[in-house]
Amino acid sequence: MPTTVTYAIALAEARSCLAALADAAASFDESIHFEHLLLCLDGMHEHDFPALYLLAGQRAELMRRLERAVDQMIDLGGDGLSLELVLADAGVWWPPGPNDAPRSTSTHKVAAEVFTCGY
Repeated sequence: MPTTVTYAIALAEARSCLAALADAAASFDESIHFEHLLLCLDGMHEHDFPALYLLAGQRAELMRRLERAVDQMIDLGGDGLSLELVLADAGVWWPPGPNDAPRSTSTHKVAAEVFTCGY
């Protein structure tokens, strides 16, 4: 994985979004799901990752920030497939609001259901 400062900032943003989504989860299972995704993201980076920082925001905003951070990591040379699967798996738990549609399509949901990172 790339080790640039810009990549590390994007990784910290993605990790912070997943932690905030876990904290704001509506159920225990949902919280565990986001914690699992955080472990997957950490595992992809060989445990060489920046510290988290506190984030506040609505669920839709956190998902948009997560998407931007993952897209930036891919643009900077991150493992596109693994990162997209983490993003798709996060989207499975994102219920659509009145003005927000989830990023995941049925294809992403199927891919996310078979995705396991070993944690």
